Amino acid sequence: MKNSMFEAASLLLEKLLLLASLRLYSVGPGAGTEEEEEEKQPSYYDTTYFKRGDLLEVPRTLFVHFGIYLGDNRVAHLMPDILPAFTDDQQQIQQVVTNKRLILGVVARTARIRVDTVEDFAYGGSILVNHMDRRTARIRVDTVEDFAYGGSILVNHMDRLG
Repeated sequence: MKNSMFEAASLLLEKLLLLASLRLYSVGPGAGTEEEEEEKQPSYYDTTYFKRGDLLEVPRTLFVHFGIYLGDNRVAHLMPDILPAFTDDQQQIQQVVTNKRLILGVVARTARIRVDTVEDFAYGGSILVNHMDRRTARIRVDTVEDFAYGGSILVNHMDRLG
C-alpha cells in the first residue's frame, strides 16, 4: 500500500516537473522576439523615486515579497525556484519564473537570489519602499557606516553576483 502511494506521488512530481520545463513558442504572424515585446511595453513603475539600496516590498496574497533596489532598474530578490536544482543552464534559469516553478521551488525548499527588472520583480503588484531602516539608530562603526547610510556594501555585493 505504501509503495503504490510513493509511486503515485513520484509519478505526479515527475509530470509536474515535465510541465514546468516545457517552453511554449510563439508561432504565426505577429510573433515577435522578446526584445521587441519589451520595447513595445511602456514602463509602469517610476524608478526615479527609488534610491540605490532601498528595501522594496510587494504585497502578495499570502506573503510580502522583498527586494533590494540596485539602481539602473534592477532589483535583487530571493525567489523560490525548482529549476536550478536540475540544470546549470543560465538561459533557462533566467527566464521568468512561472507559478509551477515557484510552487515546486517552495515544495522542494530551493531558492536563489535573482537580479531582475523592477517590472519583473513587482509582477503587476504595487511597490512600497520600506523606510524603517532610516528610522532606526545608525551604527557608528566605520566598516558598517556605509551600509547603515543606504546599503551600499550590500548593493555592491549584489552587483558582483548578478
